[in-house]
Amino acid sequence: MNLRMNVRPAQPLELRLLDEERIRLGYEAVKLDRSLVRVAEDESGELCGFIAAQKVWRVEPLVLLSEFRRRAPRAAWMRAAYALGYAMDKLLLSDVASYSGQNCYFCFVKDRRMQRLVEALKMVQVFRGGRTYARLW
Repeated sequence: MNLRMNVRPAQPLELRLLDEERIRLGYEAVKLDRSLVRVAEDESGELCGFIAAQKVWRVEPLVLLSEFRRRAPRAAWMRAAYALGYAMDKLLLSDVASYSGQNCYFCFVKDRRMQRLVEALKMVQVFRGGRTYARLW
């Protein structure tokens, strides 16, 4: 085995193989075709690994104002939270977000009610058992 490594941009035809390996090893979901991907290869040209970077939006906090929380019933809290969540999701999926080159967003979820919201938005849990969720498009 050669110890010298060459790092280069991944070729478009390699992305499928790299994605299959990512899935097989249980890494989180990313869209490699919309990422900056670099591969390492040894002196013989054999692929040794890869790394990928994506642009993302971080969506937090979602805050309900104290005065509203004091006067409104809990059902209104959830309506407000869902309305804010859906509005931000729509904005981030719009042409404006697409134009920026961003292809996903993520958020950290503190409680079960907010977990239901992110699941309704078709977000996926980034790590099993974790509270970070992402939406890819």
